Amino acid sequence: FVDKRKTEILGEARFMRALIYYQLLRYFGYYWDIDSPYGILLRTEPSQASSLAIERSSVKDTYTAILSDLDYAIINIKAENPNHYANLWIAKGQKVRVLMMRGQGEDYTEAANIAKDIIDNGPYELEANVIDIFHTLGLKSQEVMFGIQPKSNQTDVINAYYYRNSAQYFPTSNFYALFDNDPRKEQLFLEGKPYEFYGQMITPITLCKHYAPNNIAPGDITESQYQMRLTEIYLLRAEALARTNNIPEAKKLLRTVMEHANITDFTALDAVNDEHSFMEVYFKEYLKNLFCESGRELELMIRMPKDIVYAFNPQYYNIVTDEKGDFVAIGEDAFGYSIFALPTDEFRYNSKLKKEDQNPGYTVY
Repeated sequence: FVDKRKTEILGEARFMRALIYYQLLRYFGYYWDIDSPYGILLRTEPSQASSLAIERSSVKDTYTAILSDLDYAIINIKAENPNHYANLWIAKGQKVRVLMMRGQGEDYTEAANIAKDIIDNGPYELEANVIDIFHTLGLKSQEVMFGIQPKSNQTDVINAYYYRNSAQYFPTSNFYALFDNDPRKEQLFLEGKPYEFYGQMITPITLCKHYAPNNIAPGDITESQYQMRLTEIYLLRAEALARTNNIPEAKKLLRTVMEHANITDFTALDAVNDEHSFMEVYFKEYLKNLFCESGRELELMIRMPKDIVYAFNPQYYNIVTDEKGDFVAIGEDAFGYSIFALPTDEFRYNSKLKKEDQNPGYTVY
């Protein structure tokens, strides 16, 4: 190895491990409860047959391991790399995500400060028109911090959403309604010809985020599924500031993001005067801006006030009803933060994992 290349490689590897463990915690662990024993299975040493059997880590220990990897990466990783490789700024951006998800103590303040560092000192710029990132620029965009460089003959995200000239995924009516009077509507959706389906007239709505409407051929863009871009950092800093009672600065950041989406009506944002009213406007813009980008919607749902999420998607939370079946409340223990069961094979081949280590509500076999 020449100079610091070995530690740079270790920094990249530990960033990737932190990213993966962050994803595993979101899907399999009680990430919302720092005191919960239901973390993930942390393997931080090279695997050998004698060391494969391990106990389940707590949520607190899982966060500690993830942040330790990210701190190592931030110190040792390259500051500059092609945007389909890890670098210093991406590691900092991932730390912002982790701190926002944990939300303990000074986490929001630290997240806001790191996000400001990325915005002020990183090599990225917001695009004048955010839709250009998906329809014309791709990985060439100055806003894309971390993207995917597809391999030859790889099925790209465009074909996943639009297969054989037939849309595979459709927006819900609630989501589509978010774009009423939004200039992005015609750029992100394509209304098909109405047809009758079991006696009802249906108007199919195609998601066109990953290709321009009426232009199925992707042209020079071979992949437009981004793992991280600067808009998200602006939004996370705005949220962190709102959670620490800096509403004016949070509004400025959110307005900047909306301006780059060609929004001109800021009536709702201008009326914001507290954290909750900010979150209502923020929730809608975050969804509209970052939908269909590597699970950013889930990250939003887990942090927003329950009443805001429930108003948008009543199925997201379990509902408490009375004996007549009438609505009473949103269940306190039903986070809707739907997590999956630990895989059965973990219990089959990991002798240190007990049946009671399975996530509540699931069985082992």
